[in-house]
Amino acid sequence: VEDVLYNLLTQTFNEGWKNFLYIQNHSKYADKCCFVFHRGEPEDGLDMVLKYYKEHPQLKFFGIGGIAKGHKDGFNFARYICDKIKKEIPYIKIHLFGYTRLKELPYIKCDSTDSTTWIMVGASGQIATRFGLVSVSNGSRHKSDNFYNLPKNAQEVVLQELADNGFTLEQVSNDYKYRMIYNIRHFKNWSDNYKYTNLGIKKNTLL
Repeated sequence: VEDVLYNLLTQTFNEGWKNFLYIQNHSKYADKCCFVFHRGEPEDGLDMVLKYYKEHPQLKFFGIGGIAKGHKDGFNFARYICDKIKKEIPYIKIHLFGYTRLKELPYIKCDSTDSTTWIMVGASGQIATRFGLVSVSNGSRHKSDNFYNLPKNAQEVVLQELADNGFTLEQVSNDYKYRMIYNIRHFKNWSDNYKYTNLGIKKNTLL
């Protein structure tokens, strides 16, 4: 099974590399092109890409994929690959696709990331807090992680975070659009205060 998977990922890499070179040779804006290296693809392939980047210093962007939620080794992979790229080409801007694990990002040398967490959890009745996701919709009051079933001290923390961002519990409990806007503001506030650190992971808990 591992051999089949490796061969498949190697084929995926080769196709991606072929497409990248095509864009480089045919696009008017080739310098804005971003090669995407995925978790599990052959590292010697990455070495080849980095060699190409060094020979074409007009290229400034690099992407890393295959690390979205569900891949347990996504963090170690992203940290290792980012460290390697930054060591060889310090000026490269690295983007992580589908990765907003806020407790892990400070330990990864990346420059940007994207995710649909803000809209997905908002639609499912949750808001993002610095201690994790909390269900707040009236339709999920039966859930153990719903705001109304949390200890009083935890409720106070959630209410304070809502107030600090200009929202009320009533708004986010009754309307998914308010939850999504709140989540956007939460991630924006986090990114404004982002600092890279090369230390171990410190975990916070709400309860």
